[in-house]
Amino acid sequence: MATVFYNPFEDPQHPPTTPEYKTEVVDPLLYTDGHVKRPKKSWLLHILCFSLHAVLIGLHVLLLFVWFTHFEHKVVVPIGKKGNILSTAIVQVSQLFATIYLSVLIFITQQLATRRNLHERQTLTATHDNMSAWTGLGAALMALWRQTTIAATVIGVFLVSAYFVCVGVLSITAPALFSLQPFNTSRHSVISTTLGPPNISINNLFWLDSTPVIPYLSHSDRISKIGLENGTLYDVLSNNNGEGEVYVNALTFNVTCGFVDGVSITPIPNTGNWSVDTVYDDHVQPIPVLGELSSRNEGTVSHCHYHKAPNTFKWLPYYNYNFRDPWRHALFYTSANITDSNGSKGNPVSLQPPMRPGTYMKNVNYFDEATVYTMQVIGCTITLINQTAVVDAQTHLLKRVYPSGRKTSSTWSQWNPETIPANAKWWNLFDQAATSRFPSTDDCPGFPWSNPDICNPLTVVEQFVMEDLGLHSILLDSPVRPAPVIALHDLENSIASATAASYWAALYAKAGGLKNDDPYNVDNVNNFKVEAMAGNATITYPYTAMRLNINLIPVAVGLGASIGLLVLAYQVVGKPIAGDSGVDTIGVLQILWLMRTRPDLQRVISEVEEPSVDNLRRTGM
Repeated sequence: MATVFYNPFEDPQHPPTTPEYKTEVVDPLLYTDGHVKRPKKSWLLHILCFSLHAVLIGLHVLLLFVWFTHFEHKVVVPIGKKGNILSTAIVQVSQLFATIYLSVLIFITQQLATRRNLHERQTLTATHDNMSAWTGLGAALMALWRQTTIAATVIGVFLVSAYFVCVGVLSITAPALFSLQPFNTSRHSVISTTLGPPNISINNLFWLDSTPVIPYLSHSDRISKIGLENGTLYDVLSNNNGEGEVYVNALTFNVTCGFVDGVSITPIPNTGNWSVDTVYDDHVQPIPVLGELSSRNEGTVSHCHYHKAPNTFKWLPYYNYNFRDPWRHALFYTSANITDSNGSKGNPVSLQPPMRPGTYMKNVNYFDEATVYTMQVIGCTITLINQTAVVDAQTHLLKRVYPSGRKTSSTWSQWNPETIPANAKWWNLFDQAATSRFPSTDDCPGFPWSNPDICNPLTVVEQFVMEDLGLHSILLDSPVRPAPVIALHDLENSIASATAASYWAALYAKAGGLKNDDPYNVDNVNNFKVEAMAGNATITYPYTAMRLNINLIPVAVGLGASIGLLVLAYQVVGKPIAGDSGVDTIGVLQILWLMRTRPDLQRVISEVEEPSVDNLRRTGM
C-alpha cells in the first residue's frame, strides 16, 4: 500500500487527499473558481493568434492574385552575377521570413493550447498526451501512435499533429513561392539611318554619271538595292543586332499621265522629217524630232530615212515648254498600245502616211509589222508621297509601306498643266541620262553603230521603262514579238520606278566624285555633290533576362495549409478562458507548483510501481 504523504502547502479548503479521491484525475489541473483571483481573459493573445493566421491566408491570396495578373513579371534583372545574387536572396529571405513567422505562430498557439489543456476537464493522460504533442512534430506523431494502445485523446493529439504537418508544409512551400525565370525580351534603342532621298546640290550633268547603273537595277534582286523598292525610296538602317520590324521614313514618286490633246504628227514635205505640233498658251509649238536626218558628205546631200520602231517609248525634248511647277512635268511619245482600266486607248494620233521601215528594213519578211500607224504624246506629272515604311531589322528589306503609292488602276484624261515662264527640271533626268546600246529606230544595223545619231538610241531610263513594261521593239536584228497591251497604271508605275532608281543610283553611285575632290578646279568644287542625309529609327534589340515569377503550386498548397492552420488553431485554442491562471507552459517549476495545488494527483501517480510510459498513462486514465 502506498504511503500517504502530508502536504503542508495543501489548500486548506480542499479535503485531505486519500485514495477515495482517485477519481479526481479527470478534473482540470487548475481550478477556475472564484476563491482565487485569476488574470483577466487573454483576449489580446487570442486576437493576435487568429490575426496572424488570417494574415498568413491573406498573403497567399495576395500572391495568387499577383500570379493571375503577372505583376511580378515587371521585376526584371539581367542574367549574371546580379541575377544569381537576387535568386539566392529570394530563397533565403523567403525561408527566413517563413521560419520566423511560423515560429511566432507556434509559440502563441502552443501557449494558448497549454492554458486550455490545464483548465480542461479531462484525464491526466489526455492532458499529458496533449502537452507532449506540442513538443514537436516527432513527439506529436509519437503521441498519436500511443493512442493505439490507450486512446486518451485521439482527436486532440491528431489536431496538434495536423497543425505541425501544416507548419512543415509551409516551411517547404515558402522558399519555393518565388523564383527567377529566364525569358526572352527586348529593349528599344535609336540607331542611325541613311535617308532614302539624297541631298543633291549639283548641276544636271550628274545624271550622266549615275544613270548607267539603272538598267541593272531592273534585273537585280532586292538585297542588291536596299533602299529602293519600285517607285519608293526608304531609309536604310545601319548595321545592328536588332530583330523584328523597324519603322522608317519613305518617299514614293507618284506619276500621273494623261493624253496631250490637239497633237498633230505630220511629215515635213521634201525633208523626210516628222513634226509634232502641240497647242498650249493659245499657240502652236512645233518640234521636228521624228524623221530624217540630213547630213553633207563631200558636197553631196544624203537622206537617211529612219522612223521610230513599234513598241517604243521615248522622252519628248520639248525644251521651250514652261510649267508653273517645272520639276513635276515631262512629255513622252510612244508607238505602243497604252490602254487604261476602262479599256480606253487614250488619244492616239493616226499617221498619214504611216511611218514605214527604212532602207535596211525593205527586204525583211516582217515589213508590215515594222510599220507604225499611230503615235501618242503623253504628258506626265510627278508628285511626292511621304510614307511610313516597315523594314526588317536584319535584312533591311522593305516589308510594307503605307499609304501605298503603287497604282492598281488609272484612266485616260486630258493632260493640262498650268504654265508660267520657268525652267523645267524633271525632264533633265531623261535629257541627261546615259545612252544605252539599244536603238529606237528599226533599221539601225549592228553595234557599235557607224552613226549613232541616226539610230537615236534609248537612254538607260527609257530602257528601264521598256524592260519593266515588257516592250520589245521590232528592230533589224531582233525577232518579231506580239505587240503587248500596256496598262496605263503600269506605265505610270514604271516611270515612277525609273525616277526612284535614278535618285537611288545618284546616292550610291557617288556621281561626280572626281570633280568634287579636285582641289585645282575651284569653280567645280561642290558643283557635283550628292550627299547622304542622316536620320534615325527606333529598333528593338532582343536579349535574355531574368524575371520574378510566382510558382502556382507552392502558392496553392501554401494557401490550403494556411487555411488548415487557422481551423486547427481554433480547435486547439478555443475561446478565452475565464479566470485564466496565466500558466502557459509546463516545466519543472510549473510541475512543482501543480503538485502543491493538486496533491491528489501526486498520490495517484506515486502508486505506480514501474514508471513506464504505458503504466503511467494507464494510471492517468
